[in-house]
Amino acid sequence: MCGIAGCVGVRRSDVGVIVRAMASRVGHRGPDQDGFFDDPSKGVALAHKRLSIIDLSERGREPMWNEDRTVCLLANGEIYNFKELRSQLTELGHRFASDTDVEVVVHGFEQWGAGVFPRLRGMFAVALYRVKEGDLHLARDPIGIKPLYMIERDGWLAFASEARAFQALPPEMWEFAIEDESLDLMLRYQYLPDCRRTLLRGVSKLPPAHYLRWTPAGSEQHRYWELTVDDRVATLDFESAQRECEERLVQSVLWTLNADVPVGILLSGGLDSSLVAALASRFSGHEVSTYTATFDHQLDESGAAQVVARHLGTRHTPIFIDAAEVNRRLEEMIPCFDDLTSFDGGLFTLYLLAEHIREQGIKVLLFGDGADEVFAGYSWFGLCQAPFRYAPGWIRNRLQFYGMTRMLPGWTRHRHVHKLDEIMAGFREPDICRQIGKYEITVQLPNHFNMKTDKAISAQSLEGRVPYLDHELVRFAYSLPASFKFHGRWFNFHAVREKHILRRIAAKYLPAETASRKKRGFLVPVAEILKSNADKVRGYLLNDGSLARQFFKRAALERMLTFRTVLYSPIEKQREFLVWKFFLLEAWRRTWRSGQGARS
Repeated sequence: MCGIAGCVGVRRSDVGVIVRAMASRVGHRGPDQDGFFDDPSKGVALAHKRLSIIDLSERGREPMWNEDRTVCLLANGEIYNFKELRSQLTELGHRFASDTDVEVVVHGFEQWGAGVFPRLRGMFAVALYRVKEGDLHLARDPIGIKPLYMIERDGWLAFASEARAFQALPPEMWEFAIEDESLDLMLRYQYLPDCRRTLLRGVSKLPPAHYLRWTPAGSEQHRYWELTVDDRVATLDFESAQRECEERLVQSVLWTLNADVPVGILLSGGLDSSLVAALASRFSGHEVSTYTATFDHQLDESGAAQVVARHLGTRHTPIFIDAAEVNRRLEEMIPCFDDLTSFDGGLFTLYLLAEHIREQGIKVLLFGDGADEVFAGYSWFGLCQAPFRYAPGWIRNRLQFYGMTRMLPGWTRHRHVHKLDEIMAGFREPDICRQIGKYEITVQLPNHFNMKTDKAISAQSLEGRVPYLDHELVRFAYSLPASFKFHGRWFNFHAVREKHILRRIAAKYLPAETASRKKRGFLVPVAEILKSNADKVRGYLLNDGSLARQFFKRAALERMLTFRTVLYSPIEKQREFLVWKFFLLEAWRRTWRSGQGARS
């Protein structure tokens, strides 16, 4: 985990000062080392904030150069297959100056150009500047684990790991404003289902699996990887698929354990993180440290995590997260939402959990994130089963929409109801399970859960790694027949049908009750947070200048603020989520307007 920032084509004498200020706003991402390069004559300045993970020496400082200093690299993330690439490049005559993982990117770019990006296995957002050509390449990993934001206008481009870096830009270059179309769309989901847009006017994201080449004449983007079906995998029998899936997952776990600093595993007690911990314990040859969040809440899973930790013999630490602390530090944590890609209040819990883990000396944390999206872990994957598979696509899409958002389609505007229809139709994928999976992997993950994890963990100067999201493992799982992932022909809400192949693998390593345990997950007690901050919530939403007043009259908002705390009422849950969204939006907007979101 590192922070990168830069400008190209900015014909100002103070471009270096501007970029240094941008980098300071992402300084929490990399407090160990910093580096800087500028060439004011070409309007170029590049800055890096390093979190040292592999090769902790000065040799790992960035910007990093090739042998003749013609190519300059800034990198955020980790390249897991760097040893294999390093060997190839050494045979081709390249000389390495460090033992870091990311140096293969600069030499690989020198050797293969943009062809280096498909060769990388890992999570990354990188910038490569060629001195002689005066061009810039930006690239982002295939699954969108690492973020990369941009502003491009008037012949110049600025980029950064977090959008709040752009608050360092002078007003004549950029000023904070909300993009109305994005806001309208985001309110209908729990996140912004767009890989290019942000909620900030003039700020865009580089989509996953893409690279951008900028020159003074303009820029163009190219896709370098696509989620497609591997025909060989699609024809495997179940036993063969299980063996290969296990091998791939073991490799990914071992890759993500590679570090020159202490590594821990976040253990929820559910299937996904427990299997990661089990494979790490079995194959790493080292004692594994696991951490679990405990809550004073009915959905607390720390007991299940303790069972797994005892079974595996890990060095286990439960960490209590007090809801009162969330309320007390709410304003402190709001800036961590950055561009507010996601409304997921789990960021608060993860932020506090990461803080405690960092204090215990851990610098890298493994997560079980991504398994639900990759291996069909959500109930709406059951739409591939009877009787739903016989329903028209638009009906299935509306059921999926409610499952994902807890928003009744009737409240949404007509064009937003059809947003999911348009995305699904664009996939041109007849298999319903793959259709849903492609949406989860290419839309929801990079714009929602990946961003929540990245922002919360990086705020505490930790690196989060996700073994389930190796893009070759993702493609393997995507190619499997639906029945290997979501078991059975008929939908049954209460039966354990999801992630079938993972459960079969887990049965070899985990207690039977863990391998067969139905997904629960800890839901942030949104209603409790809102009620504990009732006066502030009312003040934010009912204010004449609030965003909520642009959508609802005061009387309607008054009614909305009287929602009841119930578990399974769609109407009440919709009210609760709407109040939560507008409260978070207003708190977030105030931090940006006051400049708090710009301070690291």
